[in-house]
Amino acid sequence: MGDGGGVSRLRGTEVDVQFGALEAGNFPAVMVGALETWPAISRWNPENGGLKHLKHLAGDTHIQAITSKSGSVFYGHIKGHDRVSLKFGSFIDLILSESKMEKAVASEMLPQSAAKRSSNEDVHSLEFTKRECATTTDGLADSRKAHEMELYLAQVPIYSKEQEGETMLSPLMQDIELPSVLEGKDVWNINLWMSMKSSRSSTHYDPYHNILCVVAGEKKVSLWPPSAAPYLYPLPIHGEASNHSGVDMVVPNYNMHPLFKKAVQGAKVVTLRAGDALFIPEGWYHQVNNTGVTIAVNFWWPSKISLLLGSPMDGYILRRVISSLLDREKKRILEDGIDLCTDRRGAHVTDSTCHSSKNTIKVIENLAEQHCTQDLKDEGPRRYRNYNVGKQQAKVEDLTDEETFHLRTLVTSALGEMKTSPGADTKSAREQKVGGQSFQIEVDRNEGQANKQQRPVEFQDDPLCRVFANLEALSLQRVLLVMATQFPRSLRVLIMDALSPAAAELLTMKFEELDSYLEVPLQAKFYEQFYSVFESPEAVMAILLERKEAFAAQALQNVLSQFLGLSCGTAGA
Repeated sequence: MGDGGGVSRLRGTEVDVQFGALEAGNFPAVMVGALETWPAISRWNPENGGLKHLKHLAGDTHIQAITSKSGSVFYGHIKGHDRVSLKFGSFIDLILSESKMEKAVASEMLPQSAAKRSSNEDVHSLEFTKRECATTTDGLADSRKAHEMELYLAQVPIYSKEQEGETMLSPLMQDIELPSVLEGKDVWNINLWMSMKSSRSSTHYDPYHNILCVVAGEKKVSLWPPSAAPYLYPLPIHGEASNHSGVDMVVPNYNMHPLFKKAVQGAKVVTLRAGDALFIPEGWYHQVNNTGVTIAVNFWWPSKISLLLGSPMDGYILRRVISSLLDREKKRILEDGIDLCTDRRGAHVTDSTCHSSKNTIKVIENLAEQHCTQDLKDEGPRRYRNYNVGKQQAKVEDLTDEETFHLRTLVTSALGEMKTSPGADTKSAREQKVGGQSFQIEVDRNEGQANKQQRPVEFQDDPLCRVFANLEALSLQRVLLVMATQFPRSLRVLIMDALSPAAAELLTMKFEELDSYLEVPLQAKFYEQFYSVFESPEAVMAILLERKEAFAAQALQNVLSQFLGLSCGTAGA
């Protein structure tokens, strides 16, 4: 694994001369002073007013930052952080306010009273900006005190080959240049990375070649080749963060991860200062420490991985091949399932129990009055922080006939789940009468929560899958907003108890599609209302992640069986 050194340091013309061989051989290298011609080196320098320049370029742009659940340690997987929506200018203001406050308190040139007054003013400004951030966090930061919030800009797009038109921070392109070694290459992404103070990232690898360019501040990067994967304990390949190490880098558990000691001893550690760049080859694990306020830009482009077959990259390549097959299998399952659901769409919408929109609306409204109003009385309005706002904006009568029908399916499914849950009313859930109308609730009393997570992927027998498959993303958004307003308890039961792995995969797929349609402020408003009916948004996200990974595990079992003839009880390749 190496002795902690061995990373080439190139200067001047050495970069252009040697880079081709380094890229072909998959070797990392530091390019010292490679950014000296970038306007950003002087224009973005925090010591020379660079933050105000950045705010001038893109201050009104809405971006997403992450806030860590582990202090100044930012983990890339979804369980380790929350996302925060705010303006780029607001993020800059946070840094400026904290910097002014620290300087005022530390300065010996100011009289004590003046320093205290200046400090108090900056604290007020800082807290105002953090409160602003806390109101746009998709409901995820409400439970935290604003003054405890620490944000990090990670992978905010400056340029994306896949995105038409401008990205979030396109105006920043005017201050940066394409490194000479990338001329003629197919660059896919250019991203901004920015920390407020000293912080650490988790250990992970990227599926692209990467040039990390430090514009301001300092970064210390630990590197490991793909062959070091056994010492870094990568997370299961069917998970959402399979490119991340499962080791706690702050307090490693050597009883659980004994080989990690070798990884610590064998790490190649480099220090990057403003103007330096680091080539991180595809598949190389890296962990980054930021010193103070740091600003960096990175470039991603695809490698010719076929050239590396038969090398120490084998373990990494195997994971990439299986990951690719897994993605294809998940897509196949979803497409086949959606076809099964949508083939029966006409029969659903013309069902005799839903013969008119007016009749269905009456049934839904009676359900809301008899079921959810009592729910609000029992549990109090404090759980529903945006109840009144949501009620004004989401009404049953505004839905189309198809949306109303699917709303009814979701509500009746929730009622069926409540009747079969432990401690629920013993009255039969097979048939309910609401407003004089009879309708059937299809439930299986013998199917418990554990079975629900492990059952085969059968879309046509899952009412939630049928709903998510048939509704377009924007239609599903309207239905969910109505549920958050008039059926909060039903929405909680659906997500926390009734959601199968396949349904979770379909739902989050619709969320991703919705995110591509909506601007950041509208995204934030929707998720704020959606999560308002839950006591713990983090628990909801954990449930969704758990079910998605259960779906991926089922798909992985199909891949292992089809291509390798393996039958495994657990699939954690």
